Amino acid sequence: MFEKILNKLGFITKKESLRLRQENFVLKEKLRQDDKIPRPVLDVNIGDPAPENPVARREYIARCAAFHKDVLDQKMQHMISTVSSELVNIESSRDFDMVLKGTINALHLIREWGESTVNEHLANQTGDIDKEEVGILKEKLK
Repeated sequence: MFEKILNKLGFITKKESLRLRQENFVLKEKLRQDDKIPRPVLDVNIGDPAPENPVARREYIARCAAFHKDVLDQKMQHMISTVSSELVNIESSRDFDMVLKGTINALHLIREWGESTVNEHLANQTGDIDKEEVGILKEKLK
């Protein structure tokens, strides 16, 4: 009779407590096992997405160069100046400044890549160079 009154009030017996602990333990183990589902890992050594085929590469480079000149270059300059202005903040910690410098470096690398696509696109446009022009270039390089 005493146990029934305690159960109504929300109390449980030691036996019931041990059963619930065991059930809780079993459920936690099932969760741990479910958590071990293999997940795909992002490979940091992803190769360059530029196509190997010369014709496809020229088209890819032309699209990248156009996007760089029309949109990306001005946006990158704006982002670099915005992040650079944050470096002036005296209240920033050293770690935050390092993150900002890393961001600026990454933005410069993207701009550099864009400029290289523009240069490659321009090189694809020139066609063959005559022998006289090659001679002039060789003289300048000496």
